[in-house]
Amino acid sequence: MNRVLGWLEDRRTLGLVLLLLWAVYFTVIAFGNLVELLWSFGWIDWANRSGNLKWVGVSVEIFVDSRPLDQVLLAGAIAWEATAAALLWRALVQWGKKATSSQASARGALLFASTLWFIYAIVTELTVSYSRGNNESDYWVICGSSLASILIIALLARDTETT
Repeated sequence: MNRVLGWLEDRRTLGLVLLLLWAVYFTVIAFGNLVELLWSFGWIDWANRSGNLKWVGVSVEIFVDSRPLDQVLLAGAIAWEATAAALLWRALVQWGKKATSSQASARGALLFASTLWFIYAIVTELTVSYSRGNNESDYWVICGSSLASILIIALLARDTETT
């Protein structure tokens, strides 16, 4: 029990939990979108998919209505999400090992992940918010949360360096 309590008192534990949650989140997002993309080609028939191909179509139909383009854009999003997930998992491992590069790795992974939400917010603003009454506030909330995570990681790393 003392060992568990000691682990919970370690300030780096918060960093581990934060990185773990972000890594799982991006892994789930990438997987759900991959299932959606495979479904769109007719390669699988699984009801548990993201539905984001339709959202991509709604977003770009102002300029062009093309299912193949929607699929390419969704594939690009999947690549970004999967890369963010891989970077976050790597940062988590480095943070857990207390590697000297763990703070930089975590900061880079979270910044890379944050840019995805910036892009989604900007695209939503440009394409659907005016014509359909949708807004990008959800993307800004997630983006702000990931940027706040960067600050928390920096504070945690700084505090553990001085102790």
